Amino acid sequence: MDAEGQKRAYNRLRLFMNRSLQIDEEQFFHRQEMRCKKETADKTHTPIYWFYEKLSDYGSSVVRPVIGMGLLIVIGAVPMLFHLEMGQPATGAQFNTAVGWSISNTLPFLGFVLLFFWGLGLRNRFRLR
Repeated sequence: MDAEGQKRAYNRLRLFMNRSLQIDEEQFFHRQEMRCKKETADKTHTPIYWFYEKLSDYGSSVVRPVIGMGLLIVIGAVPMLFHLEMGQPATGAQFNTAVGWSISNTLPFLGFVLLFFWGLGLRNRFRLR
């Protein structure tokens, strides 16, 4: 069966699982449907599906967005820590300053996206509608 036919089949199964209140199975078929959508999407949309899969497992992961946010904060804090050191050993206050600046620079855009994915994962995990 081609990817378009698989997508339709997964969509029907997802809707049936939704009606019968089988939430875990519904999420499984949603992930499968999204994988098929990624295969049939335009080449310009494929990276969006790829990021959605990797950052949140199509809205079902709670851990992936938290790890991504932590990595972004660390990646942003390291250059600032070296800038604050200027040849001196780093102190705890400088480390806290570097992490604080990194958090304040990360949250406006990428952190907001990762917080959204984290909330989506929590909603799906605890079946909040």
